[in-house]
Amino acid sequence: IKLKEGIMKKKKAIPTKDVPEVDERFESVDAAINYFSDREFKSHTVGLGNCRIDEGGTFTVDSEGLELTDFAFRELMSRLELPYNFIQKTSPSELSVHVVNRMLEEKSDTKVRCWRTNGTVETFTSEDFSPIHHNTFLNAFNESFEVGSTLDIRLSKTQLRVVKLFDLKQELKPGDIFQLGTEFINYDIFSEARFLHADAFLYRLICSNGSRIRNALQDYSKMFQPPITDIYLKEKIREILYTENETEGIFEALKWMDRNKIKSHRNRIFKIFKNLVKKHISLPDENPFNEDNTYFDVFNHVTQVVQNRGVPVKRRREVETWAGSLIDAWLEGQSENRNSVIWEHSAIPM
Repeated sequence: IKLKEGIMKKKKAIPTKDVPEVDERFESVDAAINYFSDREFKSHTVGLGNCRIDEGGTFTVDSEGLELTDFAFRELMSRLELPYNFIQKTSPSELSVHVVNRMLEEKSDTKVRCWRTNGTVETFTSEDFSPIHHNTFLNAFNESFEVGSTLDIRLSKTQLRVVKLFDLKQELKPGDIFQLGTEFINYDIFSEARFLHADAFLYRLICSNGSRIRNALQDYSKMFQPPITDIYLKEKIREILYTENETEGIFEALKWMDRNKIKSHRNRIFKIFKNLVKKHISLPDENPFNEDNTYFDVFNHVTQVVQNRGVPVKRRREVETWAGSLIDAWLEGQSENRNSVIWEHSAIPM
């Protein structure tokens, strides 16, 4: 039982293996490849009827005893159609074990794929799931692009993020240069619903921050739906590029943002931003935005503030995406020939 600020954290009914949350940044693609080479997953198909769990958390497959991570346990509960919170937090240990084993028997004909490292089960997937492993993606990426074009390579929890920059730049103001790139996110074995995808990424050289733009590139996601071969993966990664219209659209959106003042929209914008980051950094009570600030000023401010180390990587990316959503809104307005941009409940003149 862990005590924190006078609050008692309840012990789980069925123990699972504690795995520290990962936030690993790599200096190169090769360094990331070496990291994952030492952490390869092994898998085998098991029938749920051949599995049992005990009050100590040991998960027995046939006659082999294994540990479960909390992620794997949650996935198992989902497949058994059992509520995780009831099993782990409400039900007494003996009853929880009984219920889980009863459901394993009930679903004895169901087969799953068990993914493991050494004696630890990392997750369960459907029997025929064939993921794009992080190393498979990284090797394909390495062979598709020249060395030195990668801005960021980071493993956050189970997601791998790689940002590649293209030689597409524009100077919005003297000395203020923006560069276009692509942000790749891969999930490896940890999601069957989500797989490798690519979004446009806008990088600002003057302050080394950036923003994901969801609607700026054509939808490449279907190209990466497993199962796919390594050769096919390399071919499709090379196909990701910006058309002339996509490039011009993003830079025109930035110019439009720099021309338009936020006016009375200032309070709503600050309230949204404050709600996004208030748990991680302290912001002044007084609104830093005034009516003469432009939407570009807002974009600049929020993307710089969230570089604070107190903001977790996942939340930082969410805020950067929120900032980029104004560019998405402008692109959407253009494609639909509207005379205004709809963003955060306001209609902004084109």
